[in-house]
Amino acid sequence: WELSRLQHLPQLAIFAKNNTEKQIDIIKEFRCQLLDFIMTNPIGMGVNWSCTMDVGIRASNVALALDWFIQLDTNNILDDWFKNVVTNYLLQHGNHIFNNFEYKEGLTSNHYLGNIAGLTFISSYLKGNKQLDFWLAYAIQELKNELPKQFFKDGSNFEGSTAYHRLSGEMFIYSFTIINAISEDRLQSISILPSKKYFTKAAYKKTTLNSSILITPQIAEYFYKMGEFSQAYRKPNGNISQVGDNDSGRFFKFTPCGEFISLNQAFDSYVNYKKTDEYTENNFWNENHINHDSFIAAINGLFNDSTKLDYSNNYKVEFQIVQNLVQPFTQPNFSSDIVTNETNVIDLAFRQFFSKDIKINSQSLQLNCFPDFGFISITNEIFYFSISFGANHQSHHSWGHQHNDKLAIEIQYNGKDILIDPGTYIYTPLPEKRNLFRSTFMHNTISIDNREQNSLVNARGGLFNVAKDTTTKIRKATSTHLIIQANYFDVKHIREVVI
Repeated sequence: WELSRLQHLPQLAIFAKNNTEKQIDIIKEFRCQLLDFIMTNPIGMGVNWSCTMDVGIRASNVALALDWFIQLDTNNILDDWFKNVVTNYLLQHGNHIFNNFEYKEGLTSNHYLGNIAGLTFISSYLKGNKQLDFWLAYAIQELKNELPKQFFKDGSNFEGSTAYHRLSGEMFIYSFTIINAISEDRLQSISILPSKKYFTKAAYKKTTLNSSILITPQIAEYFYKMGEFSQAYRKPNGNISQVGDNDSGRFFKFTPCGEFISLNQAFDSYVNYKKTDEYTENNFWNENHINHDSFIAAINGLFNDSTKLDYSNNYKVEFQIVQNLVQPFTQPNFSSDIVTNETNVIDLAFRQFFSKDIKINSQSLQLNCFPDFGFISITNEIFYFSISFGANHQSHHSWGHQHNDKLAIEIQYNGKDILIDPGTYIYTPLPEKRNLFRSTFMHNTISIDNREQNSLVNARGGLFNVAKDTTTKIRKATSTHLIIQANYFDVKHIREVVI
């Protein structure tokens, strides 16, 4: 399922560019793999067409990889016949997406965003007919509509999950980047959306592409705050706090993130990885799904900011793609939102994030608060503390990717995790395990008589629903003193944290 997103194809193209002696072999490998996939995955048949978001992710990766490989192909290995086959396959992806939107009126999510992102890359890469122009105009307008729906003003994502914050953020930053590079002539030609006959019933909206300015200062501000939130939940060792679900979902994986481990370590780590005679390699690539530095690097590219830690140096591809295609923005001015009186976070005039430098016993620390998401962290180069209290009823309607982790804390010191979130395990095969890993009992908070903060359902139909039984509020937040309250049923839980 994951391999069928074909996210390794852009990686192959980057590898080919950096290894000229192997370039021809790599281009042939790309051709063979893609033709094999096309032949064994006919349009609309099988598991690889069951989720439209995956179709959108795959199409985006194929379009980008094809564009890069064609630029490298000086021997015409990717001939006109091959290009015809692949571009026709991309066009069929677009038709499939447009006729199978994961959309209900007023109810959208990362899935619908993945549909729109896929349509963006297909219609940006292909051109030449009114249908493609219409797809592009529709995708641009929907990206603009979805951004304020799916991200709060504090920069956090409405799914209530740090992992899904990265997934949805990647879809937005790269989609806006690619449409920003479209020629002015083409933008003018798509400025008016066509008539209702081009729309499915669910997709039809009486709207026009109302501006050729694709990344406005207001949109740039959303991205800046996304980056601030990502840095706030980043631990000093580069890993993140796992708040809510994590299915390791990505839009692009340009730069591999992980490490090689020995086969014996792999066998010890993964119960489904069995010792047999078929393994000839000495090393196993162990991917790191809880490092978001590549996403931060992409956002830094929008602001041409390569100064923050080493994100931009370690993830140059992500940084440069955005930097090269978008006129850099200056850092937004948030002076009106930054708290000068430390006594109480809820004194904020606007419910937006704030971040400020503080000192405790001569140590510099960063206090970060994101009240819309429900997250506070206090961190420096060696210390990390966070507390999760997300219960915003403006979040996704089902709270389907949230966990019962209210007032749960994580602590890391000097590279060593002291308290961590246990993660997600798996979604659908084992409902009881699914609910165990999102239960109150599994998190670093108080569990009273095994009662859940929010009711969970073991049946498969309830695996992406959490009853909204809990409310939370910040009672105090200063440099050294936090008091946060969670109420559910007859329980009133007040957690006090002193640094």
